[in-house]
Amino acid sequence: MKKTIPVILVVCMLLLSAACGGEKQVTVADGLTTTPVTVKANATVEAVLEAAGITLGEKDVVTPALTEKPNDGDTVTVDRLTEVKIVTDDGEKTVSLVGGTVADALKEAGVTLKADESLNVAEDLRLYELTGDIVVAKQITVTLTADGKTEEIKTAVMTVADFLAAQKVEYTDTDRLTPAADEKLTNGSKIVLQRVEEKTETVKEEIPFETKQEYSDSLDSGKTQTKQQGVNGEKEVTYKIVLVDGEEESREALEEKVLKEAVNAIVLVGTKTNAPERETGANGKEIVSKVAVPDCDGSGHGYYVITYADGSVDYVDY
Repeated sequence: MKKTIPVILVVCMLLLSAACGGEKQVTVADGLTTTPVTVKANATVEAVLEAAGITLGEKDVVTPALTEKPNDGDTVTVDRLTEVKIVTDDGEKTVSLVGGTVADALKEAGVTLKADESLNVAEDLRLYELTGDIVVAKQITVTLTADGKTEEIKTAVMTVADFLAAQKVEYTDTDRLTPAADEKLTNGSKIVLQRVEEKTETVKEEIPFETKQEYSDSLDSGKTQTKQQGVNGEKEVTYKIVLVDGEEESREALEEKVLKEAVNAIVLVGTKTNAPERETGANGKEIVSKVAVPDCDGSGHGYYVITYADGSVDYVDY
């Protein structure tokens, strides 16, 4: 008679097989450093640390414990023994803690802030994030203008960069910061942080036509006539735009592409003179005026008084 294996037993055998022969990925968080490692499915925390190349100090603490077997996707956290120095007006104290924050270090050292005192770092900062000593000092008042608001803040004497870090204000290399990040604050310091953004924009723009003049001796002097109508052209321009706190500060053309050339307008300007030609006398002189003087007897005869351009005068009968 043929024997069958129960379904539950088959499932258990498959799970056991996967656990023994499969792999898992675990992330090791050691202070500011995170290291993903791939280990066997049944590996312990100790094996995970070995795969990550991490060695524990005598008083360092790891979570979960070394003998635990983390699941796929879990994080193993290493808390190192950290020695920090706390500087106050009364002197210096050094404390050692495994993990913890600035507030934990102050508590360990028995330091309590007075009403007029402040820290150079945030109290919730992890000790492994410290880059220097913890300093307790008399408060100063500084003004911070950033992200659309201005506020007065009491703080300890520190650099601008440390102050912004303590206030959890982030900024980039392109942002404008006054005073400079490495300057030390004094009472009444005014910190201004401007957000700077650069972007490109491509737009179509009109190319205005020009008006040209041509002179024509077939057109009376002083008269004008349109010979050709002007037509605007079109171009595509790519700009680099600088925004400061969201407002456009500058615009620089990076590239221009003509889509349609402009057609210039042409206007004719007349130069023709319409003055009548002057009469000349029998002597060839140009006559300026010719005045008829009739005889008094009513015969229809008389004489002309002719004045020439040179000023001479003739009398000619008619």
